[in-house]
Amino acid sequence: MQRIAIIGAGLSGVTLANSLKEHFKISLFEKSYSPGGRIASRNVEPYSFDHGAQYFKVKSKAFQDLINPLLSENVVAPWQARFVEMCNQGITKQTLWDDKHPHYVGVPNNRAFVEHLSRGLSITLHSRVVEMKKVNQQWALKAEGDAPLGLFDWVVCAMPVPQTQALLAKANLKYNAISDIKMQACYALMLGFEDKMDLGFDAAMVKDETISWISNNSSKPMREKGFNLLINSTNDWADTHFNQNDDWVIEGMKSTVSNIINQDLSNPQFCALKRWKYANCKRQDEQPYLIDNTNKIGLCGDWFMGGRIESAFKSGHQLALAMLKNAHV
Repeated sequence: MQRIAIIGAGLSGVTLANSLKEHFKISLFEKSYSPGGRIASRNVEPYSFDHGAQYFKVKSKAFQDLINPLLSENVVAPWQARFVEMCNQGITKQTLWDDKHPHYVGVPNNRAFVEHLSRGLSITLHSRVVEMKKVNQQWALKAEGDAPLGLFDWVVCAMPVPQTQALLAKANLKYNAISDIKMQACYALMLGFEDKMDLGFDAAMVKDETISWISNNSSKPMREKGFNLLINSTNDWADTHFNQNDDWVIEGMKSTVSNIINQDLSNPQFCALKRWKYANCKRQDEQPYLIDNTNKIGLCGDWFMGGRIESAFKSGHQLALAMLKNAHV
């Protein structure tokens, strides 16, 4: 079997690995402590935060085919949230997310969704790939500390585009198709409280503020233990203030949200901030992956299509089909 290295164990990388594992020897390398990428969660008793992607919807048959058995296995469940849109500290629209247009989350947290899909795959965690070099007809990879990771026939980058470009540059590779894709930052503020708050909603999309999202994360399925809020900044605000220290960002976000929801958030029982340097990008209209059959390089990720969870799946899935077709499988 040909050996394929997949760098990045988010949904794109894991989808690609599952689609190819019967025909290739797959090795996944992930710099973090768990698979999932930006489908991320943090548990701090009694609180559970989805501090990455908040939820997902299903539009394609291929993604629905993946999700259906996970619903039966209680790995995924619909979030029947009271959703509102807010502007100028008031609610402009409200609806209930129901079974007609389901919005899904992982159970018991969003990260568990990708962790379930990654079972049985060969994943090396805490492994940041920093070098790829051609040796004869194969790629030699190294991790931090000059640690060799092996020789591979193919390398697939399933990372954010700036990290992908930086690694490819070390191998003297550049692809114009991705050169203009820009990713933006985001702050995720996690607040846990001893007492519940009646916000009048479970999830809110906020307009014309430095905050874009407010949710009662404990309203999601199997998150009932501790009341907590998950708050996202806008991408533009995070880009502008990404070099500010955590305390400044936290106080600014807490003050803004307190005014929006008319609640005192000054003294949470738990408070933490997550900086997502590469959180989102504008929707792209090009092909949802890149394949270089000459150099045996593949690229996939939600950033090819605009940052949604289904985009991550679609990118990895369609790259797998192209690689299988190329290998005449």
